[in-house]
Amino acid sequence: MPDNLSILNQPSALPEPNNPYAPPTALDLEPGEAPEAAVELEYVGFWRRAGARVLDTGVHMALGLVAGMVVGIVAGVIAALRGVPFATLWPQVQPPTWMSWISGILGACAPG
Repeated sequence: MPDNLSILNQPSALPEPNNPYAPPTALDLEPGEAPEAAVELEYVGFWRRAGARVLDTGVHMALGLVAGMVVGIVAGVIAALRGVPFATLWPQVQPPTWMSWISGILGACAPG
């Protein structure tokens, strides 16, 4: 009966581990040839896309509301801990500048 734990029965070299930092290998494609899509894309009409956009906008606004409430609560707690009136602290949280207005408008109008 062979002893499987014997050093003589072990492989002579360990297998090479996969290098996560190795560059990716090239696909076997001819120049100018693209790989085929794995999934066939389905056509989606205007109303379905419009509904998705409305839903995305609603989620975006809800998350903005929650983030604003968190910032307001944290600012109130900081004001209470420092003994500073909230009305004095709040303008220092986000001073209104023309750059904040322009970037906000551009961010809201940007497609995506």
